[in-house]
Amino acid sequence: MTTNFDPQLQVIAQLRETKGKESETLAKIAELEMVAGTDFTIIAKLNWEKAFVYQHLVMGQTDVGQNLKLMAESALKAHEIVEQNNLAELKGDDYRFLGRIYDYQKNYPLAQSYYQQALDFYTAKNDPHVLEIKGFLSYNLVCQNKIDEGMSSAEQTFTEFDQNSLKQSDYYTWAVWKSGIFPRIIQSLSSQKADFDKVKMADYLAKSEAILTNNYNFQFRLDEIAAAKNLLN
Repeated sequence: MTTNFDPQLQVIAQLRETKGKESETLAKIAELEMVAGTDFTIIAKLNWEKAFVYQHLVMGQTDVGQNLKLMAESALKAHEIVEQNNLAELKGDDYRFLGRIYDYQKNYPLAQSYYQQALDFYTAKNDPHVLEIKGFLSYNLVCQNKIDEGMSSAEQTFTEFDQNSLKQSDYYTWAVWKSGIFPRIIQSLSSQKADFDKVKMADYLAKSEAILTNNYNFQFRLDEIAAAKNLLN
């Protein structure tokens, strides 16, 4: 009889979105790893949960070098599990996390190739993850100095979110994905010392912040938006 680990995974997914609960989340992941046995799907997902935790620590400027390393190790371990066990249904998530890793490592062409594979995977399944990946691709293009292309993609994707049913079925995920687009774009533009319309970007940040309602815990994203606002000053 197969054990249903979904309830525990949901608890972990909710906990890792709470700022300050990183150690508790990692402990919960370790507990579930102990009983997951040879359920490789669960083991891969737990490695991605670890990657999320380490990424959040990086976003909070906590031991950035070490946590980037741990984030990469977790995502690459999940990739190894997916490949070795031919977990075809997890390919989209695998490509998504590899794209994020190589973005952080500034290997933008390689990241783009993984994002494109993720986009193809999710498009074939009509999966709303398409929107998340388009947001990452927009940022990635800006990082490659393809600024006009990246900005056009970002603005189009931001609008597309409002036509997707994810807003009704999973508001939290919808809001997190949509509100992450322009803080990342602004960070990249600023780091490249590019010329851009700061008034327009401030408007996008205001629109992003407006969808982060008090009904949910959006602290990670709110902090990211605040940092982006500072870059516009």
